[in-house]
Amino acid sequence: MRAQAARIIGCCLCAFLFLSGCDREPEYTDYLTLGQSVPDIPLIDLDGGQHQLSDYRGRIIVLNVWGTWCAACRFELPSLQALSDSLPSDRFVVIGLAADSDEHVVREFLIDKQVTFTSYMDAGEHVVIRQMLGVPIFPYTFVIDADGKLLQRIAGPREWDSAEWRETLQGYLRQ
Repeated sequence: MRAQAARIIGCCLCAFLFLSGCDREPEYTDYLTLGQSVPDIPLIDLDGGQHQLSDYRGRIIVLNVWGTWCAACRFELPSLQALSDSLPSDRFVVIGLAADSDEHVVREFLIDKQVTFTSYMDAGEHVVIRQMLGVPIFPYTFVIDADGKLLQRIAGPREWDSAEWRETLQGYLRQ
């Protein structure tokens, strides 16, 4: 009986530690400051094709960094899809950057969740996510203006398809 209770407590503790690591408030790094130009990061699509963040200049970019293993990320992705569907694609783009090493897992996850916005991966050493962007936790979102300057960085999940976020993003067009 004690062994079973110890296993249950141990499993609960492990689950708590695992889940709390992906959506806790971070200490921000100095990699990027608001108003600064975001580096022209390389983006690798799920078929291995190479792209650049600058491919999307001229539009407001919502760059969401996530992982299939992150519960908060899984919660957030459908609202990002709804946001993507609700905004004019000639003025906005939602981009996902997965911190996974297996493109098949990412692809199956996106299909299962019916996520169709543009998605890329930063496999392996996470050079883009950790070293170029300084992402401390997942999910983590960057809002970038049409000229490539950082407007916002958001740690943790959000309800992206809310009227408040659509209005905030539309407001960036008027600046």
